[in-house]
Amino acid sequence: MLISSVSLSAILHGTLFTFGFQEAPLTAFHSGPQHSPYAMVLLPGLNEGPMALPWTTRIADAIAQRGWSTVQPTLSASFSGFGMSSLEHDTWELDMLMDHLVKLGKKHIMLVGHSTGK
Repeated sequence: MLISSVSLSAILHGTLFTFGFQEAPLTAFHSGPQHSPYAMVLLPGLNEGPMALPWTTRIADAIAQRGWSTVQPTLSASFSGFGMSSLEHDTWELDMLMDHLVKLGKKHIMLVGHSTGK
């Protein structure tokens, strides 16, 4: 029986930035056309974070060809932080991310959640 495998090596070129409070900033990875007014925020599911999904690079490359950048935040609830916070807190962190993206010049922001993504 032949089992198809997904490559675990993937490369996205971009910028890692911080947002939120200076005392305890959160991070996000921004790839694709950095100065585009369009951004897709990719929110993975439980126990996941940036680059955790096998199709992350494919969707980021596909939307970059259409002029959209991809933003992958690491929230307090990402990876092993799941269960240590609340949906209300996640929403607050996403609100801070949206504010930051608007300051970067993003005028159209699309949220894409995977599985049980926020």
